[in-house]
Amino acid sequence: MPKFYLVNAHVPEETVRLLTEASEKREVEVIVIDAGTFDYEPCYQAHPGDLLYRAGVSAAAGYVEQHLYHLNYAQNSPRRDSRPLIDPVDLAAFS
Repeated sequence: MPKFYLVNAHVPEETVRLLTEASEKREVEVIVIDAGTFDYEPCYQAHPGDLLYRAGVSAAAGYVEQHLYHLNYAQNSPRRDSRPLIDPVDLAAFS
């Protein structure tokens, strides 16, 4: 079952609800990620066939998007570079 990663950073509740309902109708698992509290663990990663949508426009939401994408890219590239795309920082100031 494909997954739909929805990066949320102060996105209207109706937007999240509509995207979630549409995904569930299509049997796509929805994972809503709050950009302000995301913990940047390697277990959060988008795989080929998964969907990733950054609904929020904050810097924190952009960092989450980069984290999810970079882990997938690093695993599927010949380089196998596992270094983080960004340095871990306290992102509370960005949320």
